[in-house]
Amino acid sequence: DGVYKSKISRQGRANTEYVAITDFDVYENDIYILSNPQRKICVYSADGTFIRSVDLDDWYHNLSVGNGYILLYSEKSNGQMYDVVKIDFNGRVQNKFVPFKTQNGVRYGTSPFYEIGTDDYLFTFPYDNNIYRYVNNEVYPFCTLKLSSAINLSANELYESDYDSIKKRLNGETYLRRVIGASFDEDTLYLMMEVNYATRALRHLLCRIDMASGRVD
Repeated sequence: DGVYKSKISRQGRANTEYVAITDFDVYENDIYILSNPQRKICVYSADGTFIRSVDLDDWYHNLSVGNGYILLYSEKSNGQMYDVVKIDFNGRVQNKFVPFKTQNGVRYGTSPFYEIGTDDYLFTFPYDNNIYRYVNNEVYPFCTLKLSSAINLSANELYESDYDSIKKRLNGETYLRRVIGASFDEDTLYLMMEVNYATRALRHLLCRIDMASGRVD
């Protein structure tokens, strides 16, 4: 009904507080707040009561909370040298996905996690034409987008290069900057894409793909 119920306002450096809300997620009515400067996650109840904190062994920019685990995203900026790290609720690493070779100094601020079912996600990354799927504790390429008259980077180029180098190389060209929204319903994939056109600059495109027939709208 829009009636005020509670708030979370716990900014600070105490164990029960966060320095910054880098990202947040809600799981079973608890709020998980990622504080990148402190390398920790603070967990609060819906009424704002502190429940616990989870110490992290590295810096991360995004999180998504699942059934007994937390997915963390680094944007090529951590000592793990993996973009996605899976931890349990005590902070212990369970698995690592999507390796990278070169550290990155640019932050794009878009979460790569799009939940499409229980323990089932689509992942998207900057300048990457691949849509990845996480299911059964594995990550694999779900589909590849091929944009006509655009530069499509290879998997090796994405692995070897940092985002600064990629950005300089693509300057003035037509390319997919990032898929910034994704969902999947039966055989239909829905995407929100950021595409840079050489003649029209950055544009947002809504795209619907029939995965059975290959039709694109």
